[in-house]
Amino acid sequence: MKHVAYLLSILLTGCGSVSPDERAVTNSVDYAAKVQSLPESQRRAVLFRAIRDAGLDCQGVDAAERVRAAGSQPQWRVRCTNGDQHLVSVDRSGTALVVSRRGM
Repeated sequence: MKHVAYLLSILLTGCGSVSPDERAVTNSVDYAAKVQSLPESQRRAVLFRAIRDAGLDCQGVDAAERVRAAGSQPQWRVRCTNGDQHLVSVDRSGTALVVSRRGM
């Protein structure tokens, strides 16, 4: 099993330098809620990016189904176009944890 964490705040806030005031606002943003509220196509893009940045093979996302999590973090079961499935959870800070059955 492969576990990889990735910071989604970079994807959701854009690039560039961040002032201390902007950093304080960014730290108070609930990225888990932001990902949940995205339109389906944008949410799939964020989940796709988390999977790819984890170094896993995924050429596109066929489906992303929200699943019940033991904790408060939202989780999605993601099926890539090649049939691989991954579990992606996102915490408030924007860190995504990708768990895959695929080998490392």
